[in-house]
Amino acid sequence: ASSACSTTSSSGKAVTIAAPPERVWPWLMQLGQGRGGFYSYEWLENLIGMEIYNADKLVPAWQNLQLGDPVRMGPDGKAPPPYIVAQIVPGRALVLGHRNEQGGWHDTYAFVLEPDGAGATRLIHRSRAEALFAYDRALEPGYFLMERAMLLGIRQRAERSPGTAALRDGAP
Repeated sequence: ASSACSTTSSSGKAVTIAAPPERVWPWLMQLGQGRGGFYSYEWLENLIGMEIYNADKLVPAWQNLQLGDPVRMGPDGKAPPPYIVAQIVPGRALVLGHRNEQGGWHDTYAFVLEPDGAGATRLIHRSRAEALFAYDRALEPGYFLMERAMLLGIRQRAERSPGTAALRDGAP
């Protein structure tokens, strides 16, 4: 019997952030290994050799993601293939994914910012993926924990950050 199952799964998570979208957006733009990290459990990612270091400040050099850019999960040779920036709607949505052999997307990870009144933002994370193997289901609890920690890490940073002024004048 084959272990392939080729089904599609999707999930969504959200968190309300006590900061406007313009204070949340820069943290999304610097996602990735060798950049701002994933704001999750750094120790766990490094336990498996991903060399992740979560930034606690905004770095102007990391604010330049473009369509088609890679967003690495770890160092070359140790990590899965990098995500590819599939879509950017400045200040509103960032979509990352992995292409399939047909030129479509095997999986996508969308980060959507929705203003939530009184200067707050709803950060919504939606994922869609083709489960290729039976063991993909077994990994879902780990994905949930890491993704939830990432949303909370972004919230923590955006709520305490001074805003976009740090990007304009290079201040930490």
